[in-house]
Amino acid sequence: MKKFILLAVLLSLSLPQLFAHEESLLGDFNDIAFNIREKKFKYEDADLFIYDKNDKYSDEILITAEYELYINHKKIRVDKNTSKLLKIYYQEIYDIREEALLIGIEGAKIGLSGAKLGLTAVISLPLLLFGNEEEFEDRMEEAGEELEQKGEELEEQGEKLEEKAESLEDLEDELRARVEELDDLFWF
Repeated sequence: MKKFILLAVLLSLSLPQLFAHEESLLGDFNDIAFNIREKKFKYEDADLFIYDKNDKYSDEILITAEYELYINHKKIRVDKNTSKLLKIYYQEIYDIREEALLIGIEGAKIGLSGAKLGLTAVISLPLLLFGNEEEFEDRMEEAGEELEQKGEELEEQGEKLEEKAESLEDLEDELRARVEELDDLFWF
C-alpha cells in the first residue's frame, strides 16, 4: 500500500509539468515548411516559396505578398486575371497551413488529455481498492467519451482540410494554362 501511495504522489506531481507542456505547443510557426501532394510550401515573412518536395535542387517559385510571381528569381509578367488567381492560390495555401497547424495543436492537446486521463486513472485507483468501483468507472467513461468526441470532431476537420487541399489542383491547372513558365515546370 505504501508503494501505491508513493506512486500516486509521484504521478500527481507530474501533472503540473504535463499541463505546462500543453502551453508550449502554441509556439511560433512562421518558418514551418509543409507539403501538399508533391509540393513543398514555405512562408518566409509574407512571401510564399514553392518547391518540388522530391527534389531539393528543384526550381523555386515565389509568390510575394503583393501577388507577384517569380520563378528562379526571375519576375514573371502576368495580367490582372492571372494576378487575381495568384492571390486566390496564395490565400488558399495560407488558409490550409493555418488550419493544419490548428488541427495539429488540437491533436496534440487531445493526446495530452489522454495522457492526463491515464494518470488520473492511476491516481484514482484507491477508489477501486476501497470498494467504489462504480464511481471510478463512471469518471473514466465520461472522460473517455469526451476525448472520443473531440477526436471525431478533429477527424472531420481533417477531412474538410483534405478536400480543400485537393481543390488546389483546379487553381494550379488554371495557373499553368495562363503562365507558360509554370507549365514548363514538370512538377507544378
